[in-house]
Amino acid sequence: MTRGIAFELARQLAARHEVLVLCPGERTQLVRDESGLWLLTVVSSDGEEVCYPYLNRKTLAMVFDLLDEFGPDVVHAHDPVILGMVSLVWARTRGVPFVKTPHFVPDRILEFPPARERCCLRSRRSNRS
Repeated sequence: MTRGIAFELARQLAARHEVLVLCPGERTQLVRDESGLWLLTVVSSDGEEVCYPYLNRKTLAMVFDLLDEFGPDVVHAHDPVILGMVSLVWARTRGVPFVKTPHFVPDRILEFPPARERCCLRSRRSNRS
């Protein structure tokens, strides 16, 4: 699991607050790591650069149940898609404040392999018309 700025921020906040990080993992579960930080991991692919959560009705229901159990006062998302959207939907449906901190520049999104491949596929299809 990548430990970047989101984890460092969570660890700093956890010194004075209960903090949970929703992140990709090997299975869907709520655990405490070695530093005492709560992790709600969601079963995901283990790509070289990007992890994609496997979301189906059962997994999504489990994530929502575990978030309900933890009961955050505020949701702070760093991921612009998938888990960020899951946390946004959960927060909005429960009236919990939601904050988003982007860690990418939108005009550079095509530098990431999955976006670049989708764009190229669309371009090729468009050229056939």
